[in-house]
Amino acid sequence: MRRIFLLSAFLTVVFFGSCSLDNQKCYHYEQAPVVATNTPDSGRVDQTIPIDVSFTVHNSCGAYNFTQETKDSTTLKIVVIASYDGCVCGEAMRTLHTTYDFKSDTAGTFYLKFAQSENEYLVDTLVIH
Repeated sequence: MRRIFLLSAFLTVVFFGSCSLDNQKCYHYEQAPVVATNTPDSGRVDQTIPIDVSFTVHNSCGAYNFTQETKDSTTLKIVVIASYDGCVCGEAMRTLHTTYDFKSDTAGTFYLKFAQSENEYLVDTLVIH
C-alpha cells in the first residue's frame, strides 16, 4: 500500500510540478523610462546625429529591444521599448544605454521628447542648419 502511495505522489509531482513555468509570462515588452540623453545643440542637414540615450529596466532580464518614433512637424516623441526574457530574474533596477540616430533633410529647430512615463518627457532642442 505504501508503494502505491509513493508512486502516485511521485507521478503527481512529475506531471504537475514540471508545468509550473508554462503558465508564466516569461517574455514581454514594456516602455522603458528614459532617464538621460546626450543631445548636441546643433547639427547639419542630412547629417546623422547619434544621441546617447540612458533608460532603466526593472530587473536583470530587461534589455533594449527597439525605439518607437512619432513625428509631428518639428516635434518627435521617442519611446524606448525594452524586452524582458526570462522567468527568473534578479530584481535590481539597471540603467542601460542605446543610441538614437537623428537625421533631417530640412533645416529648423526640432524638439525631441524622450518618454519617461505615459505623460512625462525629457525634452531636448536640436537646431539643424
